[in-house]
Amino acid sequence: MTQDQWKPFQVLVIPYVWQSDGFAYCLFRRSDFGYLQGVAGGGEPGETPLGAAKRELIEEANPKELINIFQLKAMCSVPAFHFSHDNWPKTDLVIPEYSFGAQLGRKEVSLSFEHSEKQWLPYEEATESLKWDSNKTALWELNETLCELQQLK
Repeated sequence: MTQDQWKPFQVLVIPYVWQSDGFAYCLFRRSDFGYLQGVAGGGEPGETPLGAAKRELIEEANPKELINIFQLKAMCSVPAFHFSHDNWPKTDLVIPEYSFGAQLGRKEVSLSFEHSEKQWLPYEEATESLKWDSNKTALWELNETLCELQQLK
C-alpha cells in the first residue's frame, strides 16, 4: 500500500481486567479536553487498524501484562475536523473509527502526556462517564461479549 492509497482512520481501545466481582474497564482523562475515553489515536500510513490499536495501547498506557487484543464490530464515523492532520485528503470529511477490547492480566498501566488520570470502573460507572456515543457503544459490545463468554465457562 502506498502513501497515496492510505486512508485515514482512528482506533479506540478499551483495556479491561477480570476481578472477583466482575470486569473493570480502564478509562483515561484527556489532558487537553478533560473527558474520559479509552485509548484513542490515528492510524499511520501502512498500518492496519489492529496494528494501530496495539501501537496506541502501548504508547498511551504501556500495560505491564497484555493478554489479548481483539477488534469489536462497533465502529463509527467521526467528523475529520476533530483531528489536526494536514496530510489527510481534504475530501475525507469523516474518518472511520475501529473499536477494540484489550484484556490485561493486571491493572498496571502508565499515563502518557495525553492523559491526566486513569480510572478503573465497572461497566455501569464507565458507560456513564463516557462522553462519546461511539465509546458507549463499543463499551456496551465489549461488556456484552465478555459477560456472554463468562457464562460459557
